[in-house]
Amino acid sequence: MPISIKVKCLLEPQLQFSNGRRDVDPRRALSAAGPVDHRGLRTIRVTGLFNSAISGIRQGVPGEPFPRDLETKSKAESILRSLSRFSPAYQLYEALKNYSEWGIERARLDREAFEE
Repeated sequence: MPISIKVKCLLEPQLQFSNGRRDVDPRRALSAAGPVDHRGLRTIRVTGLFNSAISGIRQGVPGEPFPRDLETKSKAESILRSLSRFSPAYQLYEALKNYSEWGIERARLDREAFEE
């Protein structure tokens, strides 16, 4: 008996920015959006992007860093090298790098606790 299966490829989600611009690449969109006069709006925008980047299920070996943390750290460092510190996207990628480093350090501490 044949089974009918449909596979639908989903496009990358588009992010919306305060000036109404939509894009799938936060670096490009944040640069195009330009500086935001009100600090609160900028914080909300970066926080929302950060939260969407770190959300989701993580899986790995206890006491070892999550592969996702290692990958995020590596990608964030690579992107940070290409950005100016004054780029609107810099704050986002620096936060992602720091969060990943925290996760990697937490895994190291867990491993030490397991070994005791």
